[in-house]
Amino acid sequence: MWECPNLDKLENKYLFIISSEGWFNEKDKYELNNSRNVVYTSIEKLDFENKTINEDYKMKTMDFGHDFYAPQTFVVNNKLALIAWLGAVDVQYPTDRYSWHSILTIPRELSWNNEVLVQKPLKEFCDNVIYNTQKLKTNKVQAKFSKHLKFNLDSNSKMKIVNEEKEEISLTFTEEEICFDRTNQGEKVDWNYETPRYAKRKLKNQIIEIFIDSSSIEIFADDYSTIFTSRFFVKNWNEINFDKEIEIEVSDIREIKEF
Repeated sequence: MWECPNLDKLENKYLFIISSEGWFNEKDKYELNNSRNVVYTSIEKLDFENKTINEDYKMKTMDFGHDFYAPQTFVVNNKLALIAWLGAVDVQYPTDRYSWHSILTIPRELSWNNEVLVQKPLKEFCDNVIYNTQKLKTNKVQAKFSKHLKFNLDSNSKMKIVNEEKEEISLTFTEEEICFDRTNQGEKVDWNYETPRYAKRKLKNQIIEIFIDSSSIEIFADDYSTIFTSRFFVKNWNEINFDKEIEIEVSDIREIKEF
């Protein structure tokens, strides 16, 4: 079933997004690994007379995380932007006990890089919430509740978010792939798709930008062309560490104000 279809003009062609229900690919760890998968393609010309989409290529996975669904587009200052549901259907989260299930993603500005959709945190949003930026050379960042990270990566690397009990989630970059793993978090998510998530690494040299909140993470890799969006449950996490020293921008995140 195609849920929440979204069609909008992006640059010189159309961006077509669907949230697909019941579309799986168990033979490919890089594709269609959720109970709900968001995919996209571009369209040069719609054929309304013959009821043909004329997509330019096979649908691509839009986000490789566990909890990205039902994105919808809107225009901000002549830029096409997107907000999605940060949560998944048929899932029991630990926060359900507080009658709180899901949230929304941060807004993302969209553009094309050939056939690949680029999703970059919306500048107006970043200007609104990011503050107290520091440039550090370190392998460890102390944090509480939320943090914004931005750094360049040109090698293999591993990052972990941990607490005092050594519960953790991890993000690993090898030469071939990127892996986000939350299997060692403190509380488990109750569904049938609780596996590490993988994406093929597109670039050796790349910008990484990450928004982390109390129980959500949005990872922008491969110069904003590979995204992982997930909830996570490491109670009272207080440290972000790397397997080696890196140069990194670290910022605090404040509550959003009108913009």
